[in-house]
Amino acid sequence: MLGAHDWAEMSKKREPSVWNVAPAPDIGAVLKGARIALTAQDADLRYTGALNGSFLFDGKDYLGASDPSFFSADAGRQLLASKQRVAATGKGESVDVSMVLGEETQWHRLWIEPLPLDDAGTGIIAAAVDVTGQKVAEEHLRLALLELAHRSKNLLAVVLSIARQSADDSQSLAQFSTRFVGRIRALALAHDVLTDESWRGATVFSLVRSQLSAFSENASAQSEITGHNAYLKPNAVQYVGLALHELIAQSVVSGALSAPDGTIRVESALAAEESSATPVLRLRWVESGPHSGAQDQSEFGHALLERIIPAALGGTATLTAEPDLLTYELTIPSAQFF
Repeated sequence: MLGAHDWAEMSKKREPSVWNVAPAPDIGAVLKGARIALTAQDADLRYTGALNGSFLFDGKDYLGASDPSFFSADAGRQLLASKQRVAATGKGESVDVSMVLGEETQWHRLWIEPLPLDDAGTGIIAAAVDVTGQKVAEEHLRLALLELAHRSKNLLAVVLSIARQSADDSQSLAQFSTRFVGRIRALALAHDVLTDESWRGATVFSLVRSQLSAFSENASAQSEITGHNAYLKPNAVQYVGLALHELIAQSVVSGALSAPDGTIRVESALAAEESSATPVLRLRWVESGPHSGAQDQSEFGHALLERIIPAALGGTATLTAEPDLLTYELTIPSAQFF
């Protein structure tokens, strides 16, 4: 019966050399497709050979050269120091280094191991993998997290302001709850629309429809949206969503949407402005029907529509009330839409 030692010896005898698997050119072709290079260096850390070294050395002659010849000064020193440690300690290391090719920066991750060279000392054998795509993705994620932190800070500031102003403007806890929850819901709806568009922005029409549908099916049925379907940037989506909520909420309580024959028309149009070389976007809310001209909105609601929201967008706004007719026009500068 074979013991563990016998099995180990037999396993060693059967273990093939990797170079017996296929000719070097074929192995090089596989490495090329995977963007991997295998390199060998002597005890002086000068290159003696490589498989698929073209992407690592940018097509330059590498035989007899050392790392500082191919990498930037900092990366070359970092790589050289790492290889010197590996040769001295006999312990492998992994290191990420960059190199600039034209206007493009490439990143390589190297796994470095000692290579005994009989009486000639200890050299280095290393595998280098192109991780540029991973590094770019990591940088995009880092920037996205910074943007998320910035947006979260801004959103919390908006929520805090809404809470404070809604409280100051309410006569009872129940009134505060209704107004505050409604306004936060409007922000949530705007954020839902932004999430569907990966936070790039949202169209005017989709934003109007989402705010209308939050109240009732009748609100959408009694409304018409026409004109230029501009693509609003995230900041504009948030504040225009708040403006729409204030208008719809008031209309449902005592305006056009409180009666079956009332109508809402939302018009969106590009318009020239003397003070700007680029056109502005004019959003116009026209509400007709019973009590539409009655301005019994809260003081904070008026402030949102006429001062706070246009100021946040860098635009202007007017709210005009006539018997059975209410018109709100919001001018949005070109920096807030595409």
